[in-house]
Amino acid sequence: MEKQLLFEQLEKYITINDEIRSFLNDDCETIYVNKNNIISRQDQYNRKVFFIEKGLLRSFYYTKGKDITTNFYMEGKLMANIDTLFRNQPTRYNFETIEDSVITVCNFSKLEELCENSIECASLSRYILGNLMTQMATRIASLQYMTAKQKY
Repeated sequence: MEKQLLFEQLEKYITINDEIRSFLNDDCETIYVNKNNIISRQDQYNRKVFFIEKGLLRSFYYTKGKDITTNFYMEGKLMANIDTLFRNQPTRYNFETIEDSVITVCNFSKLEELCENSIECASLSRYILGNLMTQMATRIASLQYMTAKQKY
């Protein structure tokens, strides 16, 4: 069932009312992407939040002709271009499927509109942003305290 894992994950942290259920069902799209496809490209604006229902993705960027992996995202994880979401700048990162994947895609701008009039939708937004910030903190800690082998 599409979005089943998304609903299961969210229900652990927030109450899903009719408005949130409607947003997730009507305004969020589930896509099926074959492995080795880019779903978000470096140097573009992408205000979407991706939830991995099935599969494995990675984020990476190019520098000096090299492809640098920054993170892996497994089933049940959220990912987004936080540089675009928070600073409205083109993203530095690419998102690539490394397995055939099922991904629920939410337009963050649409969610922000709903937050203006709904405390429940604001809870969903806080969950997404908190999740992204936690991932960033984990990434920073790994850069500071882990060897390359441990990080991989």
